[in-house]
Amino acid sequence: PIYNIGLAWKISGPLDRSLLQRAINSVANRHESFRMLLSAHDELARQSYLKHINLALPVHDFSGQPDADQAARHHMHQAFSQPFDLKDGLLWESQLVISSPDCHYWLLRHHHLMTDGFGLALIVHAVADAYNALASENEALADGASYIDFIAEDQEYLTSPRFERDREYWYQRYQKLPDPLFTLKNRENEEKVLPSGQIDWVVPRAHWNRLNQFAIDHGYSIMHLIMTGIAACYARLNQNDQIIIGDQIAGRT
Repeated sequence: PIYNIGLAWKISGPLDRSLLQRAINSVANRHESFRMLLSAHDELARQSYLKHINLALPVHDFSGQPDADQAARHHMHQAFSQPFDLKDGLLWESQLVISSPDCHYWLLRHHHLMTDGFGLALIVHAVADAYNALASENEALADGASYIDFIAEDQEYLTSPRFERDREYWYQRYQKLPDPLFTLKNRENEEKVLPSGQIDWVVPRAHWNRLNQFAIDHGYSIMHLIMTGIAACYARLNQNDQIIIGDQIAGRT
């Protein structure tokens, strides 16, 4: 389905499953987006937030199967492709998938409404920090940034003179847009919800480090560098002379 985003984090070595579950819930209760629910009122979507959650961590153990790692990966692929019900329930889930006593996969599946690729990295680090803190019997973790506060700040910006200046600038800057990078070859699919997929691209660590340093030296992130490279590639394939790249920054600090 469209708009699923997530990852499978490989954990090698011993793992305290109950501690991981507590760490995940600890992070979820410090960030409202984990507790966000959607509902429809007068044909408009509304957000609400649960005050507290305490979710179980489902465990799927494939360690007894002949090709346990392949079975685990197949399960994660199937699980990741399941759609979210936007009208009922949370917009994320977490599973622990076991291929051997010393090899676990922590599967994260989120709807893109809740987070993005940048946020996934923050989530993994936050849960790792919470796990280590709980393991050392130190539960004094800092509160996360408030998404509700961000919404209030964003609403204030939308009614400010600065917003009017910004909007006018971009309207003037792009009165005429260049041709799109992608065009539908089959117009019959225009109104259909097309299935999404994943492409695995393994980048050698040394190459990744060079790309990351190049991005840092020029004042942006490696995500911006990769997005720009992909856009430039498709622009060349379509013989476009101009590229416009938009990057959402709402909700990021």
